[in-house]
Amino acid sequence: MVSKPPSTLFAWPRQAKVDRPVAETKIYAHAKPSAALRAMFVEQMENITWAYKLSPETINLPAKPGVPEIEVFEVALKLPDVSHSVLRCIEKAIPFPILFVLRYDGHSQPIAAYKRPSQQPVGGG
Repeated sequence: MVSKPPSTLFAWPRQAKVDRPVAETKIYAHAKPSAALRAMFVEQMENITWAYKLSPETINLPAKPGVPEIEVFEVALKLPDVSHSVLRCIEKAIPFPILFVLRYDGHSQPIAAYKRPSQQPVGGG
């Protein structure tokens, strides 16, 4: 984890705030993780919050082909680190690029990965 930052990493636009919990069951339904990966979720993660939606509707910037919006997910961790397999599972369930903000013991760390445009419909189905 990185050193203790100010209370937030970025000054996200207020109109982009979502602040909704993401149920692990929804991720499981779309990503279909193995029993071992589900156990890692339980062991490593406290909760997931869909914090912000960066889209033309929320930040008044045009979308780009392949990146209609970016999601910001805050992940509260039970341990100082999280398996990349867990983050990939979450990414698999969400059809848009995600910026993860990992939080543990007052520390925050942003993490993102290259993601190709999803081939599945926007509704995730």
